[in-house]
Amino acid sequence: AVLAHGHRRLVTATTAIVDASAAIGPRALWRNRRFAFWIAVGVTLGYSIGTAEIGALPRAIRLGGGPREAAELIAVLGISSALSGLVYANVAHRFAMGAVGRASILLAGLVVGSVELGVSAHWATAAGAMVTLGLCCSPLGTVQSQAAEAAAPSARQAEAFGILYAASG
Repeated sequence: AVLAHGHRRLVTATTAIVDASAAIGPRALWRNRRFAFWIAVGVTLGYSIGTAEIGALPRAIRLGGGPREAAELIAVLGISSALSGLVYANVAHRFAMGAVGRASILLAGLVVGSVELGVSAHWATAAGAMVTLGLCCSPLGTVQSQAAEAAAPSARQAEAFGILYAASG
């Protein structure tokens, strides 16, 4: 037991770690390499999906369409993302692979979908690219959130998620 703020309290190893983490200051989260990795994943996810959404209109125009067709491409992205999130929530517990492995596969899927969208010369290819991106979006966001929660100190999780979601765009 130690004297803290005029009261005796039992200091456990967990309490000491939390107190030490809070005492280090705001830069502590950036020094946490695991958390910094998940911030990088969030930036990649946000940038990839944002680019696909912004690029939908120029891609639709290049394929002979307009704003309506661009909206349809974005809808395909959103619907496939929502459906993949529902499926992932039901089957994620069956995967033996860790968070970094899952994120790596899903990030590779984002790369494939982005390249596919960039070189698409037909509507079916553009829609397929949006499906590919959508299939990776929700599961990657889930993996990122769960892993970042585990990597951030419990006393700093509100701050950590603020940083995480700001980085994700």
